[in-house]
Amino acid sequence: MARDPATDSGAAIALAAERAAAWLTSHIDADGCIGGSRAPGLYFKVPSALALNGRRGTAGVVLDWIAGHLLAADGTLKLPDEVDRSRPVNTYDRGWLAWGAALCERHDLQETLADDLTAYQDRRTGGFWDSAEARASGEGLQGAMTAGMAGLGLLAEGRIEPARQAARFLEELWEGQADPAAGFDSNRRLTADWDGREGGAAPFFRERTSRHYVDLSGSAQRPARFGPAMAFLVRLHRLTGDPAHLACARRYAGMFLTRDDLYLCVECHKYLWGLVELQQVAPTAAYRDAARKCAEYLVAAQQPDGSWLPEASSEGGEPSFELILNTACNALVGLAYARTADLRP
Repeated sequence: MARDPATDSGAAIALAAERAAAWLTSHIDADGCIGGSRAPGLYFKVPSALALNGRRGTAGVVLDWIAGHLLAADGTLKLPDEVDRSRPVNTYDRGWLAWGAALCERHDLQETLADDLTAYQDRRTGGFWDSAEARASGEGLQGAMTAGMAGLGLLAEGRIEPARQAARFLEELWEGQADPAAGFDSNRRLTADWDGREGGAAPFFRERTSRHYVDLSGSAQRPARFGPAMAFLVRLHRLTGDPAHLACARRYAGMFLTRDDLYLCVECHKYLWGLVELQQVAPTAAYRDAARKCAEYLVAAQQPDGSWLPEASSEGGEPSFELILNTACNALVGLAYARTADLRP
């Protein structure tokens, strides 16, 4: 009997997700501590990654650890005195944690986390400050990835108006691009004296690095940074019926679809998630085929132990355990959505 490539592909995706989930849970002890470490950056994505892959029990234990060690009495995120503060807790982290609490139905955490997210939103732009220092000074970067993840956290708690404002930021970010055929600036740079009136939109942070800019003449252009934005805009469209949100999600997706090598890299993981969400409401062969290629790439790139090696470390040299763990969480989210989709040609 001939083998069905679609069935084989689906089984490979499911197996890769199970292996990655086993690798992740092997680093979590009975109290929810990850890798024997109290470093906050290890924790924020784990509840979502586990809950989406059928491990809500372990996700709940990790949430208990987070509640006991990383949340203040009022529910705001804090850093324990004894941990390394070189890696700050940011609003992107807050969005992941709020979404994870929602997936685990931890309503005791959701509301206070959503309050914390809302406190970091800039009402002038709809974007989000990524640190207490930036919020206090009114100066800093506001980007697409943070807006998407924070928007998801707010939407999960039913904060519709702040979510709409986050969508406005993402829509204006797209509309303000100087040369969208050449590349895309993913962050705006706010200064304390910008009032949003005389100067028009806040200026872009025009740093031509892979962290901040999509070079459409390049390859492996970190599509993951737009996956949460795509997923958030699709979900807001489904809730409100506003076609502008869906149109914006499609524009972000379409940025990468001209060439496979723009998006095929380990960082296709969250882009895969966004593509599957788009395919559910606006099915096209382009979304389906790109999602299948992303899933197949991740399956092929998985390491023997079930993790993935990041393409690059921002510090150079060998990637840290934190970076490897967060890459695995991102891949687990992407594969979880791929498992639910019909990606057959």
